[in-house]
Amino acid sequence: MPIKYNLTTHDILAGSIHKLAMNGHDLSGLEAQEAVLRAKAIIIASFSSAHSWKTYKAVTGGMVLLNKPDIKEEYMAAKSSKWKSVRNIDIQEVASMDLKDGHFSSWLFSNVDKSEHLTYRQAWGSLRQDFLNGCDVINAKA
Repeated sequence: MPIKYNLTTHDILAGSIHKLAMNGHDLSGLEAQEAVLRAKAIIIASFSSAHSWKTYKAVTGGMVLLNKPDIKEEYMAAKSSKWKSVRNIDIQEVASMDLKDGHFSSWLFSNVDKSEHLTYRQAWGSLRQDFLNGCDVINAKA
């Protein structure tokens, strides 16, 4: 008898990120869709407390200063390797932060290379949509 379980859109996103990380692609040769998925993972790793504590504190604390060297270092770590270990719980945390578009833009312009802004903006728009649908449950059978 098949086992039935429920998946949320966050579970599916985390699984897609894990699959991309395990593929071992040359990161400079990613297709557009994979580049956006990787950018989503980097954004999540950059704002989740488990991966980027100082950025998380800056956004959830009173004053939002996202152009500090510490935050740039956390972004670089997220971009180089931390994006590969994004989990469902990290996605849930960032989704529940209610991160403002202005904060995201400030972080983007302060830390991300200008040539990557379009990809990150696409990823952010898609993530915002994912966050709205985060409670959606998909029944699956194993």
